[in-house]
Amino acid sequence: MGCYISLAVPCKSIASGERSAELQTDRGLNPGTSGTPDRPIPFLPVQSTPISRSVAAFATLSLLMALLTVGNVICNAQTIPPGVTKTASLVTQRRINDWAASLEQVRFMLVEDTGLRRPNETLHVYLYRLAQPLPAETPAQYAARIDKYLAAFTQASAATIAARRMPILRDNRADNQRLWQRVVRSITLLPARIRKMQTVWSRTRKFLLSGSSGTKQNRISSYNGVNSAAIGSELEQTLDVVIEARSALRDARP
Repeated sequence: MGCYISLAVPCKSIASGERSAELQTDRGLNPGTSGTPDRPIPFLPVQSTPISRSVAAFATLSLLMALLTVGNVICNAQTIPPGVTKTASLVTQRRINDWAASLEQVRFMLVEDTGLRRPNETLHVYLYRLAQPLPAETPAQYAARIDKYLAAFTQASAATIAARRMPILRDNRADNQRLWQRVVRSITLLPARIRKMQTVWSRTRKFLLSGSSGTKQNRISSYNGVNSAAIGSELEQTLDVVIEARSALRDARP
């Protein structure tokens, strides 16, 4: 009991001087002294605990996982090779097949479906012969046949418009890049080749179907002298572009 009584007195004195001690402490003075600054309190480092170390380790692990995720996204991002425009899109195997099929239709119609190619006849000789009027073919029939060839070229060109620019590829190996460069170069050239053939053919067509150029037989004979070579040359060059693009597309990969 005596201990409890003796401790109660100092508690009252401390309470009565508590406000004064706080003011002196705020001013950097040692309580109970007359204006003498107290010595600075030394910095005491916080001792780490198992809990704080666990929190730090968890934060570090989370940061590493986030960095790895970002790095994986960057590594797996689609590489855009030189020459690819911002409007280019990913190409699929199905689309490649559609483009190749459009070009193959033209080749098949001109080379296989006519039934006019002779055994062992070179493509060059065959196309020059195909550009001439066939036996017993009237000028109107001949004009309709060449018009049909031009329409097939035009349709294939329209079907492959999207292949005129380099697509974004998943397979960016050098050999695939070269194949696609061939595709883009050939299909981009196709419209110009078609226009050239149309220009050459339009002059001959107008002459053949004109009513003031003599008899039909004279018109055909006159054509055989010069213009068949020009039409044959344009037909061969345009088909060469189609075959080049089709061949590259058959080996190209998305």
